[in-house]
Amino acid sequence: MKTQLELTRTFYPEQLYIELSEQQMINAWNQANKHFQNDIIRWRAYLNYLVVEAIPKIETELDLEKKLGYYPSDLSKVLEFINGTILTLGETRLVVIPSDSNIGGDLCVPQELVDLPQFAGDYYLGVYINLDEEWLRFWGACSHKKLTTEGVYDESSRNYYLDRDELIEDLEAVLIAREICPNERGEYKFVNLPSLSESESNGLWEQLKQPDCYVPRLALDSPTWLSLFINDLVVASNNDPITAGIEFLDSDDPVAVQVREMLKNRSILEIVAQFNTAYGNNSATRLPYALVDILAGSTPTAQNKNMRSASEGSENIKLLTLARNLAKKLAEIWAEE
Repeated sequence: MKTQLELTRTFYPEQLYIELSEQQMINAWNQANKHFQNDIIRWRAYLNYLVVEAIPKIETELDLEKKLGYYPSDLSKVLEFINGTILTLGETRLVVIPSDSNIGGDLCVPQELVDLPQFAGDYYLGVYINLDEEWLRFWGACSHKKLTTEGVYDESSRNYYLDRDELIEDLEAVLIAREICPNERGEYKFVNLPSLSESESNGLWEQLKQPDCYVPRLALDSPTWLSLFINDLVVASNNDPITAGIEFLDSDDPVAVQVREMLKNRSILEIVAQFNTAYGNNSATRLPYALVDILAGSTPTAQNKNMRSASEGSENIKLLTLARNLAKKLAEIWAEE
């Protein structure tokens, strides 16, 4: 008798299938259980952490030249309120929407992952997770532009919906399309959000913590909630330096643009993590030379072996200049962390 995986492969041969190990299932559950006590939120987090556990196999199956990362570094701050994991592939954001339901339906994407520039994806991927047989499949994908122009926005749930018949099944085709048409983001509903003072934010959080507030994201008007979501949960992210670093490196700052171009084959999350390690392990004087190692593609060392060679030759001088400018930017971002 064929397994459900074998049967599904027969009907949907173009879709990507990833088998999960028992240890990956345990790891994902432990992460969800560590962060959440509410059964519904914990289950939602569990499904998303399974996606993260599958990242190495996804890279292998798709033969990716760049590493996949995820954003923000602390997923629990997002998963407490919405369903979805942002994977980063170079400069491309792939928003994965997991579900353990195999019943056909629309792709359902929370507004937070569509209308906010800080979180909007280039593409949205529907994923079904078979928990009994321990595998997942990517069953459909669409661009941000398609979701916002052809999808339906439901005001009551604050979700975007797109019929599965409008989705692309072949994930490899999506990745090829991303190379041909790199800008597949449509319009954003909320670019300028209301500014909230610290006292206003604290008051709203107290309001949302009340026992009769079952769905915090629907208890406030959209602009107010989104401002609270961004400012308090993500950008500040309890002073998480990785999140702050990602925000900088993903910006239009000239230094950030230069760094992205130089390290374009690596994910932003990976780059920021290395910068943060160098920042913590080096004095202000030695930091630029540690950054030179990272920018040059070598492994930073405690002795900064490239200190002398980095200052020799015009190219090395340019590299060191960029590293010094970068060190100043990182100090501005992380000085109070």
